Amino acid sequence: MFNRILPILLMAGIISACATPVERASPEVVSLDEYRQFLAQLRADVQEGEPALLDDQEMQRYTRLEGRILAKIHEVEDVEELTRGEQTELLNLHEALWATVRGRDDEQLVCRRVQQTGTNFRATRCRSLGEIRASQQNAHRFLQEMPRAPEQNN
Repeated sequence: MFNRILPILLMAGIISACATPVERASPEVVSLDEYRQFLAQLRADVQEGEPALLDDQEMQRYTRLEGRILAKIHEVEDVEELTRGEQTELLNLHEALWATVRGRDDEQLVCRRVQQTGTNFRATRCRSLGEIRASQQNAHRFLQEMPRAPEQNN
């Protein structure tokens, strides 16, 4: 199932990154060749300041992420040739690239392979950075508000 989701999510990010209004579009499945072409076009657009002008630090991040993506899909013809872990990493790299171009990372999707409790199965869990940050803040706030146990004198 994840093998089919990754290309769809990649395309959603691709379409969204290219669109001038910053919204996610309906996902579509694309081949890795189409994705490579998209990356080449995005590189040209970014160098011209579209969809947003990147400062030096953002451009370095963009270049680093793009290089990692291209290395991951080098000599691969289909996403299904990658392991699920590699597919998850590719999706995370794409999402980070997309967030860099957009200048906002709260909507960046972060996926992890997690062990399902009580089974030998692993599942892919995806959440936005905004959701992850909110969960962390809620956990921190909860721990801060917990009553502390009285100190024991020995």
